[in-house]
Amino acid sequence: MRIPRNPRLLEVNARLWLRRAGRRTGSPLDLSAIPDDALSTLSGRFDLLWLMGVWRRSPAARQRALRDAVIRAACSEALPGCSEDDVDGSPYAIHAYEPDPILGGDAGLAALRRRLRGIGIGLVVDFVPNHLALDHPWTLAHPERFVRGEENAHRSRPDDFFRTARGDLLAHGRDPNFPPWNDTAQIDFFSGEARCALVGELLSIAERADGVRCDMAMLALNDVFSRVWGGARGATAGPAPATEFWSEAIGAVKERHPEFFFLAEAYWGLEPRLLDLGFDYVYDKGLYDALLASDIARVRGRLAEPPAVLGRGMRFIENHDEARAISAFGPERSRAAAIVVMTLPGLRLVHDGQPEGRRRRVPVQLVREPDEAIDPVVATFYERLFAACADPALRDGRWAPLQAHPLRPGDDGGHGGLLAWCWVLDDRPFVVVVNYSNRPAAGRIDLPRPPGGGVPLDLVDRLSGAAAVLPAGEEAGRGGLAVFLAPWEGRILGTRPSTA
Repeated sequence: MRIPRNPRLLEVNARLWLRRAGRRTGSPLDLSAIPDDALSTLSGRFDLLWLMGVWRRSPAARQRALRDAVIRAACSEALPGCSEDDVDGSPYAIHAYEPDPILGGDAGLAALRRRLRGIGIGLVVDFVPNHLALDHPWTLAHPERFVRGEENAHRSRPDDFFRTARGDLLAHGRDPNFPPWNDTAQIDFFSGEARCALVGELLSIAERADGVRCDMAMLALNDVFSRVWGGARGATAGPAPATEFWSEAIGAVKERHPEFFFLAEAYWGLEPRLLDLGFDYVYDKGLYDALLASDIARVRGRLAEPPAVLGRGMRFIENHDEARAISAFGPERSRAAAIVVMTLPGLRLVHDGQPEGRRRRVPVQLVREPDEAIDPVVATFYERLFAACADPALRDGRWAPLQAHPLRPGDDGGHGGLLAWCWVLDDRPFVVVVNYSNRPAAGRIDLPRPPGGGVPLDLVDRLSGAAAVLPAGEEAGRGGLAVFLAPWEGRILGTRPSTA
């Protein structure tokens, strides 16, 4: 299916989403029986649904989670009184790329995908290239597909390795900046057989979904893999391949499924390389960090990238790895940040519970969530934001940054905290202005000039309904749009919606 140029993506935890729907109906459900009203709320708001945690989970990973004091403490903090029945293996320690039977298996996933397509929404699932669960069948049948350690490496780095029931010494998956994931087995990306098997899994996934979010995608790069594992792989391990895994994998999938969608979770400044290798979008963690730090200079630096590059970033203010936005940013600043990420070019991510103002981050091992009341202020804000962002101008228009100036010469007025840009479609402008600071701001925003000259006079804030303010008197000669914004206030100014 065709994905819009600037799509909107909702991430939901598959088990929690299904359980929540089952509570409303009063009986357990699988994916084929998701109520119509649960899907109708997505229509018009989102183009893609990322169903996180759809694959079969690992029994051994669950046992590791139950024995892990850090995981158990995080689960108890998120869900006081949780029991062992509330904890499962991590969805990122995959036992098989098969839809979990508790979700309805292949039939349940296929039924949901058909219904989503019927309302114009594509289905995105996870692909975890770096590792599989430590009890994945390949660990016994094909140990050569994993990083195999030697006794010396095991003695010097005992937490990095484990023994299979067959006696093979395999490495746990890891990010070099953190302890190993002890519920996983590390794929050997220099193994041609492992690469071929992973491409086969991706081709199978492409028959079941419309796209993949690729976990920790940069770990599969040849130089990154060599830096992490070069000194620990066994003496019989092969050399680095001549090509990158992602160019092989993405090329093979897109040859059969040209519109299949690839999103890379990526960090360390390696995002441009992954885009060059064929990814459609990459995480923009840099913008998230800048917004969280309220570093306006860094935010502007991210926005100074060419539109073609900016338009391939995935932006967010929360996801399953980050703290809840309302807790991390605070209520007012989280709303300002949401306006920013939802109106920039590229992929816009919304996390399940974000529009309701949920505050508790749920560990991925939990299969039951805490009850949280909906925050009516947050819910109303997101209703208006989704309605504003549904306008075609913000999805298919032409984007450009706008400059903020003092309202009067020599008068600061706090305009340095203003961020502004516009979208133009069919000569209709949409102007976004956000005061991303903790002080009031007054300033003048340069407006795009429509054909024939003049300025568009009939702009209204799609969030509040208030009309735009154009400078009067002396300031009118300088042109532009006068803005007076409270701390963390934002406006999405567009032509008045037709009442016809």
